[in-house]
This record gives sequence, structure tokens and C-alpha cells, in this order.
Amino acid sequence: METQPKGTVPTLYEWAGGMEKFEAWTTLFYQRVHQDSILEPVFRGMAPEHAQHVAHFIAEVFRGPARYSSEEGSHYAMIHKHLGKYLTETQRKRWIDLILDTADTIGLPDDPEFRSALVGYLEWGSRLAVINSNAASVSEPADAPMPTWGWGKPVDLICLNQAISLQYTPAQLLHIREIRTDHNSLIESRGKVES
Repeated sequence: METQPKGTVPTLYEWAGGMEKFEAWTTLFYQRVHQDSILEPVFRGMAPEHAQHVAHFIAEVFRGPARYSSEEGSHYAMIHKHLGKYLTETQRKRWIDLILDTADTIGLPDDPEFRSALVGYLEWGSRLAVINSNAASVSEPADAPMPTWGWGKPVDLICLNQAISLQYTPAQLLHIREIRTDHNSLIESRGKVES
């Protein structure tokens, strides 16, 4: 796995452990899907390479290599594959539970920052999959770019660069953000009172 130069924030892809970790995750997940009474009917007859395609898709969204979009499809194509599947909320929730349980089993990072980003993306993507599975056509342009997912905006760039040079963890960066937000709110409230 390639790593970022010292002093830069790793991508979610890097933090997770690289492509091998994503492929192990989705491979085990889809093995479990075939044993699950709620999800097995949805994925019955899936292509053998499906688990790898999903690994490459999520890895690319998490700012890994553009393997999915350059070799296997596009965001439009992924959406199109969900049309007419008529997924239910029960199936979506079970998919989320099982994929997160599998993330625990294979040892994806469990720090709050990574898990927040991971769960945020999986919730967003799975809810869109349910919506698209009940749509008649894809509303997104065929040439729409792949979505990307990151850590969010932990702190402003000046503060972030300083934090990187001091080698803060993502948890420490979020704590800094909370302190700055509280401080800015206090200053704003004082300004309103004095005005």
C-alpha cells in the first residue's frame, strides 16, 4: 500500500489499510450475504466478480486508485445496476448491519473518526440505492464523476497544517475543531450582547 508523504492527512482509503483490506472486507461480506435469509434473495445469482467490483468502487470513493471507474464501470453504471431491484428498507438496514459487522470482523479501523466517515458513506449510498432501485431510469448524467468521501472539514487549513506538523491524530483534530467552534460561538454571542 502506498502511503502519503509525512505531514499530510491520509485518505480514508489509506487509513483503512489499502486495496487488500477493501477486497477482504467485501469478499467476506458477500460470503455472509449468501447465508443471510434477508439478503440472499437480492444477491442470488450475482457475478463472481461482484465482491471485487464493490471493493474497488468503495476504495475509489474513499480516494483510493481509480480502478473501478477506469476498468469496471462508472457511477452511472453502478446506479443503473440497482434499477428495478425494488429494495426495501428492511433489506437496506440488514445490508448496513452485516457490512459493518464484517468491517469489525476483518479489523477495519474502529476509531470514531473513521467509523463516522464509513457509516456516513454507507448510510448515504444505501439510501440512494433504495431510491434508485425503485426508479424507472437513472437521473444522473452518464458522465457524472465518481463521488468521493473524506474526513469532513475537521479544522481550517491553516490550523490543519499546524496540526499535521505536530502529528495530531484525527481525534485530536476534531477536539481542536470543537474548541475553536466553542470559542467562536462565545465571541459571537458576546458581540451580539454588546451591540
